[in-house]
Amino acid sequence: MHRRWVLLTLLVSTLFMLVTSLFFKLTGTIDVVQVSIHYRLTGVVTFAVIWIAIYNNYRFFPRDYYVTRHFNSSPFLHVLLSGVLYGLVLFVLMIVMIILKSINTETTWLGVGFYSLMSMFFIITLSFLLGVIYMIYPKLNRLFYIVSALLLLLVPVLYTPSDTPGIVTHLLMLNPFYYLVNGMQQSVIVGHDALNHLGYHLYFLCFMGLMIVFSFALRDYVTQLRPNEHTKPINTEEDTIETPDEQIK
Repeated sequence: MHRRWVLLTLLVSTLFMLVTSLFFKLTGTIDVVQVSIHYRLTGVVTFAVIWIAIYNNYRFFPRDYYVTRHFNSSPFLHVLLSGVLYGLVLFVLMIVMIILKSINTETTWLGVGFYSLMSMFFIITLSFLLGVIYMIYPKLNRLFYIVSALLLLLVPVLYTPSDTPGIVTHLLMLNPFYYLVNGMQQSVIVGHDALNHLGYHLYFLCFMGLMIVFSFALRDYVTQLRPNEHTKPINTEEDTIETPDEQIK
């Protein structure tokens, strides 16, 4: 179910990196501009992979739930496997960025691995939570699009952290997307201070723990409902609309 999205994410992201590097070589762009664009491109790719992973996972979750309940198992395994897959995709794309970046800036490999792992953890946790919410609230897509657009404006893609006051940067770091995107940017492009934020690491882990509590609380609520109480149309991979019973058939 994810192969088309995974391949498109890999191909499109790699193409953007190749075109950008080729453009810099042909035009002789100054180093400062190259670093700035690579910094933003790293953020865009990181945000895009996480967004695509969560979006696909929560859309597929109701179908997985109705299928796995007939075998007395949990849809969490599918979310876990897809989360690992997208985490590996993000790590591979960051390696491509490190190889293709025109300027020999410092790279913290430990940071790249760490934020890839944290991104995978974030994808799995939020996908499961939104998947359960999607079964209760069918109009989640609209809300997800709006919130995603706002989050994209808040992460350091259209701007750099140096453009914002220190107190604003600290407030923005409370956003998990900012934490992951900026952490990956610092690891790939800047190379220093990528892991020197112990307080934010602890905050992120506590935030994930809270999301896990919400996830299992809502899952227990959904399992106690009668089947017709959370039956709703579900968009399949081909964008057709079927009920869960029709999908199982």
